[in-house]
Amino acid sequence: MDMFDKKVVMSVFIAAIMILSTIGFVANYQTSESLKYNGHKFYKTQKGLMTRMDGKALYFNYFPKSLEDINVTEGISSILNNKESVSFTYNPNATHADAIAEMYFYLEQAFTGMKNAYVLQGLTNSTGYTLPEINCKDATEFVPVLIFEQSNETRITTENNCVKAYFATRTDVSRLGDRIVYSITGIMQ
Repeated sequence: MDMFDKKVVMSVFIAAIMILSTIGFVANYQTSESLKYNGHKFYKTQKGLMTRMDGKALYFNYFPKSLEDINVTEGISSILNNKESVSFTYNPNATHADAIAEMYFYLEQAFTGMKNAYVLQGLTNSTGYTLPEINCKDATEFVPVLIFEQSNETRITTENNCVKAYFATRTDVSRLGDRIVYSITGIMQ
């Protein structure tokens, strides 16, 4: 075998390895493990857990099974679903107020993207801020209020068209956000 033949064989060998590696990667990606919950398939992605609903991709940080420990009063879905507007509010001086603000951004995208609802943002104490002051007393059947409050127990309650999400830790803020979206989409009750 002369030098030219060795170069051709080596080139074909390297090309075959590259092509087979690509095929293996694509095949593995397409058959990636999925998780199932309540008739919905979830896939692990770089953005978190993803499922599809009405042709739209929904991303979550937590699998629904891991949120079943959050005590939720019945009626969240009926209060928050099918509304043209929803008010989000929290105390800007609360512990983890920055995490709540981030969660409200996530929830706003979910409400506007999945439910076509207009989101009104406010604060329970708006002194020194430009946002309006919104509390549970402002909740109506047509414009319910969602409020995050610090507590020693993580839970979600409802009272007169107001949904209160109580968090004990910074992580709970994110868990509650996913739990609320699972409720309004019907993935969890």
